[in-house]
Amino acid sequence: MKKNYYIFILFIFSNYTFSQNKFSNKIKSDCEIMISAMKNSDYNRILDYTYPKIIEIGGGKEKLSSLMKTTFDKMKNEGYVFENQILDEPQNIYIAGKELHCIVPKKTIMKTPKGRIQATYYLLAVSKDNGRKWFFVETHLLNDENRKLIFPNFNSALKIPKNTKTILID
Repeated sequence: MKKNYYIFILFIFSNYTFSQNKFSNKIKSDCEIMISAMKNSDYNRILDYTYPKIIEIGGGKEKLSSLMKTTFDKMKNEGYVFENQILDEPQNIYIAGKELHCIVPKKTIMKTPKGRIQATYYLLAVSKDNGRKWFFVETHLLNDENRKLIFPNFNSALKIPKNTKTILID
């Protein structure tokens, strides 16, 4: 009887520890740097945390930095301002070839000409160095075709959630 009890406790403990994301703090820390850079219009810093293949496909850092500046300036001039981006806990880690992948939910609150809106978006966090540094990709940019191009070793067990619908909060 005691043996079964110990096996049960070991089973419960092992499930608990494996379901935890040991990189959670580092993922959130790296993502917060990127969010802070966004608030401060530091486009080069944002690109430091953008998955390198995205930068390559987009034509390089200079081109993407210029595009981001143009886009964010236009948004701001039209009355769209990011007020807050709140990270939720990073989800489970998936091994994808030589990379680690993880979904990070992010609640975004934005001021618009029609009022404040809120939605939950999802980032794909990617580490190429076993969790020391994390890069991020907005998942709404990924479809089956370009996901295979960007991530040829994508782990199909990782399911990318759909963004929530945008709601007007006031």
